[in-house]
Amino acid sequence: MAPILENRKASAGYGHEIENQIVIVTGAAGFIGSHCARHFARRGWSVVGLDRRAAAVAAPVRLCWEAFEIDDLTDCERLCRLLDRFAPQAIIHAAGPASVEQSFRDPSADFSAQVTPWVTLLQAIQRTSSQARLILCSSAAVYGNPRHLPVAETAERSPISPYGYHKVVKELLLEEYVALHGARGSAARIFSTFGPGLRHLAVWDIARRMLVKDFRLEGTGRETRDYLYIEDVAAALLQIAVSAQHRGEAINVASGSEIEIRQLAALVGRELGLGGVNLAGDSMTMVGKPTRWRADVAQLRGLGFSPSFSLDEGLSATLRWIKSV
Repeated sequence: MAPILENRKASAGYGHEIENQIVIVTGAAGFIGSHCARHFARRGWSVVGLDRRAAAVAAPVRLCWEAFEIDDLTDCERLCRLLDRFAPQAIIHAAGPASVEQSFRDPSADFSAQVTPWVTLLQAIQRTSSQARLILCSSAAVYGNPRHLPVAETAERSPISPYGYHKVVKELLLEEYVALHGARGSAARIFSTFGPGLRHLAVWDIARRMLVKDFRLEGTGRETRDYLYIEDVAAALLQIAVSAQHRGEAINVASGSEIEIRQLAALVGRELGLGGVNLAGDSMTMVGKPTRWRADVAQLRGLGFSPSFSLDEGLSATLRWIKSV
């Protein structure tokens, strides 16, 4: 199948710090995938997007593509042809569902949507002997409720949701293909993120409620998360792509700082001009969600990454977008 979008000169307007590099981004119409596409393009990479949805590709993202292909990652032969055609130096695998709640409602569907495309991609890499650096967008959900903070990559994987278990399966498959089939790859364990385009999770939920004068918080409000703005997540994934060993290792992607949800809500309220609101936890349960998260980010920093955006800067940009939609 021919690509639905071609833009061979699209990256000409960005810096060319890395010449003649091609990255394939799966789930390219999604939140993480689309931001990765823009970030890699700005750094001089040619970007090939794969996604099962075409209509979801926003106009600004269209300018980033070398090519865009409609692909649900279930046809190994087709993926082999794509790998041979583009010969990428890196692949960011951002495809897959992103809902803990939905994974409880339909664990079988979550497993299929998480694991089947990943296995198909790994098989294609094996069959073509591709040496592309493969970055799996995994999740801190593999840790569950960590026993010790900050949680390092050596901590036990102990998920508390189907979503988390299925991320573990994907990490194990990566380790298998690295050990047995010569693949090169790393698992980026992304903690909490936010930014323009994300229509779920805490920042979106809190802001949308506050805008209609609903100041309840899920859980007690004392739960903590380790937030990294999406532009920094994309930059971290690029740094992993160019600097990691790609021997199946896991790498935390986070800020290394934790914030209570009620403190986050206070920052959101202040940015929305609603300072002084009465923030209260309610009786909503948090099934499958951890109590506290704070990442040990020494490994990521050792690769040369440092965040460019503060929490306040990221929130300001995100809330401007939320108020506009």
